[in-house]
Amino acid sequence: MYCPPPGFEEIYAKYKSYFVRIAMSYVWDRMAAEDIVTDSFVVFWTNRHDLDQRNIPAYIYTVIVRKCRNWLRDRVQHQRAYDTLQQTELHILEDS
Repeated sequence: MYCPPPGFEEIYAKYKSYFVRIAMSYVWDRMAAEDIVTDSFVVFWTNRHDLDQRNIPAYIYTVIVRKCRNWLRDRVQHQRAYDTLQQTELHILEDS
């Protein structure tokens, strides 16, 4: 007997809090974690027809971990750029 895959709302409601906790363990920022999880569910939903429906949580988990690592990488890059701007501004002020 064929059972169609559940809808987006059902999957989201079932796994959201679990995945937000996982994302929080990486990024330590609640808003970022929730955004990452929502974006990951959208990636899943967009690709759902190409996926094995038995591995939905594993697929979403993999997307979340990748997005968390990218978020951390980008955060480090932004912090470096901010620090460079601060140093440049400090040098300009010292020269004035």
